[in-house]
Amino acid sequence: MSLSSPLPPLLHPVEVADFDALLQRISQQLGATAHLYDESGAFPRDNFALLHQHGLLALTVPKHLGGGGASLAQARKVISAVAKGEPSTALILVMQYLQHSRLQDSKSWPEALRLRVAADAVHDGALINALRVEPDLGTPARGGLPATIARRTAAGWRISGRKIYSTGSHGLSWF
Repeated sequence: MSLSSPLPPLLHPVEVADFDALLQRISQQLGATAHLYDESGAFPRDNFALLHQHGLLALTVPKHLGGGGASLAQARKVISAVAKGEPSTALILVMQYLQHSRLQDSKSWPEALRLRVAADAVHDGALINALRVEPDLGTPARGGLPATIARRTAAGWRISGRKIYSTGSHGLSWF
């Protein structure tokens, strides 16, 4: 299988017989252009197109939703290979995998929205991450409550607050 040919339909990356060789080729390909992203600070869109082409952006989306259904241990193997080639791509991929590994079990997301996010990752390579880091708080993972507030209005939701960054924000489809 060459890097330019997509996986056949319904063939998930964790089932590819030569998965280790595929990961090695991807690592080498990402490594060949890593300096361009280091020097420019540009979002590595081509890297994510390559990963999507091989079903790797939907690796932790459940199989019944068209994803790879991978465990976090299997995802770690992919992340390790990507990080050897281009670390910033790997960091964004980590966030993608974490969000998708938790998303379908979430009771706070409406089912239709969870399914749409999963389908977007499978079909379009859509990226997702949480926006949590605030100027006064830092990351809520360290404790504390965010100042950002979401209020339901007649027209939908009104969100107020400031975020200082989110990993991969320039390429995210879902925030």
